[in-house]
Amino acid sequence: MSKTNSQSENSILAVVHRTGGKLRVVIANGATGTATGTPELLTAVEFPDADGEALNAELQRHGVSRVIGVIPASSVICRTCTLPSAQPEQLEQALRLQAEAHLLGHAPEHRTAMAVLPEAPGETSRSGIILSWPESAPAPPTGLAAERTFTPDIAGLAALLNGQRPTDPIIFLDRSSSALALIVPHANGALLRATREEPTSDGAWRQQVGRVLAETALNGGHSPGYANALQQKFGDAIGRVEPNAAALLLPPEIIDAARTRVSGTPAEPAWWSDYGVAVGVLLAATGPLARLTGMLDTPFQEKPSRLDRLTVSLSQPRTAFRTAVVCLLLFAVAPVAIAGLRVTVLKLRHPDLGQHVAALNDRKVEFAMYHALEQESWSATKLLADIVTNTPMGIDLEAMRLQRSDMSFSISGQARPHDGKSATEIVSALERSLLDSRLFNSIQLNWGDRNAYQHYQFDLSAKIERPFYRSPYDVENDFGKWSYADRRDNIPPGAEPDAAMAVEDDPAADVTGSADPAPPDAAIATAETTPPDGDPTGESDTGATRRPGGFDRPRVGTGSSSGGPGSRSSLTDRDQTGTAAIGIPEQLSEAQIDSMSIEDVRKHLVEVSKASARARKMGDTELQDRLKVERDLLLKRLRGGL
Repeated sequence: MSKTNSQSENSILAVVHRTGGKLRVVIANGATGTATGTPELLTAVEFPDADGEALNAELQRHGVSRVIGVIPASSVICRTCTLPSAQPEQLEQALRLQAEAHLLGHAPEHRTAMAVLPEAPGETSRSGIILSWPESAPAPPTGLAAERTFTPDIAGLAALLNGQRPTDPIIFLDRSSSALALIVPHANGALLRATREEPTSDGAWRQQVGRVLAETALNGGHSPGYANALQQKFGDAIGRVEPNAAALLLPPEIIDAARTRVSGTPAEPAWWSDYGVAVGVLLAATGPLARLTGMLDTPFQEKPSRLDRLTVSLSQPRTAFRTAVVCLLLFAVAPVAIAGLRVTVLKLRHPDLGQHVAALNDRKVEFAMYHALEQESWSATKLLADIVTNTPMGIDLEAMRLQRSDMSFSISGQARPHDGKSATEIVSALERSLLDSRLFNSIQLNWGDRNAYQHYQFDLSAKIERPFYRSPYDVENDFGKWSYADRRDNIPPGAEPDAAMAVEDDPAADVTGSADPAPPDAAIATAETTPPDGDPTGESDTGATRRPGGFDRPRVGTGSSSGGPGSRSSLTDRDQTGTAAIGIPEQLSEAQIDSMSIEDVRKHLVEVSKASARARKMGDTELQDRLKVERDLLLKRLRGGL
């Protein structure tokens, strides 16, 4: 038979009954959602006892999810007990007490089953069945490819009875396993018996089974005459059971009732003789006697999860102590090990890591030095050069003043018309150029008097925002890349001048003056203006070099500087080569540096930095090394005193 659409794969179960050297298998759909509302027989098939592969293939073909193996009556202990008429919960408790009294530990819990038998109409008491499967009994066939539980054949007979009280008993004979299971109804219920009989001959078999049948009838309260009648009635049927064969003797009314409870079963008594026990087990598994079909050959062992196993393990004091010790060691050693691993990886990826670290330390020292220089010293020459570079032609600068205390500068001068532009336009161009350099901000302009030549006096002040910033001047504005002399002589930037034109500078261009010291908070540079050449219209001087925006190089006078009592005649002294003469500071020992004040350290650090820059230009490596050591000692003293 094939499965119907209503079959659920999880409800397909099979009953395997091993008897007479054969495996009789009944496969059915145990779902209650079938057309008849009862289990539906799918197939009943017979296999040789040793053909386990064919059996597994059949089970897989039908999608069997559960297999129930039938235990012979010769391997179990069966007890029937009388229970009072009570509620189901009370019946269960009474049955359990009876089981403890009857079994007395004959079998473990997973090999024990009990259930209350269905009641018959008109009975005032109930009966219960108690089954025990001793561990010494032989196990049924294994190796089935599905979940396996077990139940004895007497449970199948009890399910076939189902509360009925037929006149004749139900008898199952299996000479291959020496099993005898029978049910004898009586006035107060039914008496179930499972025993083992091992006759030496056919006559002895018939005699022994007849005696057991008569004893059971007498124990059920029947008369001796009824017991003798049962022996005579079933003696021939019992004697026809051949050795290594089995037979089930069922009353006709039991067969008819069972067919209504399992759809798809035939009516032939011979079929029921072969498959009746298996069908009875099927009815037990899907009915009120389902508890009888849950025996296990080995105890069920729940497989705990990893978390459960860990919890159980840590609940033991010794394991918990060892775990705590390991965790403490890990917390102590792991950071060191991880750091060592990181260092190893870095060394493998960067073999010259030491050089990089040394270079990084040097950069840190340089940054600290530059920070100290930024806080303590300005490059007045650079700032004055930036101001002059951004001053267009047409402006004669008379005085320039740098104020360190409020980070500002101020210039005074005279603006005159030049190259078709008025004096006011030229001063506006000066403001734009100063702002575009990104060095200055907050520019304030004050106009003075105007003379007959349209020359304006003006004063301009601004804040110094970034004193160390190097503004990216283009070649036209960068007099370091294109000097004023080259512009005057029309020599392109970057061109090598002809040897014949390499002459000494005009002595009149040298800057001379007094060596009076300037105030500590300002650098002052002034210059007297030279009267403009030409007519009063203010046309540009001859030979001036054009600059972007229509402005040329400003004119700076060569007279003596003036700007107050503390002004100097020149911004820097010059040596014979024209380079700023920077003295080499006296070498100091570490003890001398440690005894210096912080203010003296800062001043000496500025001198060492300037001398170091001069030494790099001169290529004096020995002097550089000496100054570097001294600079490091000064920085160490500076950091220690802060």
